[in-house]
Amino acid sequence: MASDDTKSPSDFSDLVDQAESLDPFAWDDLQDQVIDEVATIPVVCFRCGEDDFAIDGQSVREIVGQLETTPLPGAPGHIRGIAVLRRQVIGVLDLSTFLESQSAGPALASHTRRTLIVDTPHYTVGLDVDEVTGLDEWPEHLLREDALPTTIKGSTRRYAIGAHPLGEELCVLLDIERLLDDAAVR
Repeated sequence: MASDDTKSPSDFSDLVDQAESLDPFAWDDLQDQVIDEVATIPVVCFRCGEDDFAIDGQSVREIVGQLETTPLPGAPGHIRGIAVLRRQVIGVLDLSTFLESQSAGPALASHTRRTLIVDTPHYTVGLDVDEVTGLDEWPEHLLREDALPTTIKGSTRRYAIGAHPLGEELCVLLDIERLLDDAAVR
């Protein structure tokens, strides 16, 4: 007598028939469910000098061409000045200067420079960046301060709350509230 775990040829045929009767696209649906379950945050990616950064996309109100500013006498070097945008006066911060990013040289033309208009609970400011490189969604579980690579330099590390590979480079997610608090004090 055969035991219950021994399969006869007809049992195998039944399994094949059962597998063939399954929806061939069911695996795609399962993958979509798994992807949907991964929590992500929207980010705006940009370059300052030779460095790649990102900020939470929910804090970016809009991206505009580089704004003309009126300098503020006695302001620190990282404050470009003030600008009027849609009848609102906003401060404009040169993020490359503030983060001490090395210049990428003359290759970055002025037409690639942009100003990110950022709204936070405490600030509405413009952040001058060299180039906006894209919009993305990053998995939240990868964005932990305790998992930051040691290669992130000190002037940036204070504001880094996560990092994500961007091609062969590493893109650093900045804590925009902490950065703006420090920029206002310096």
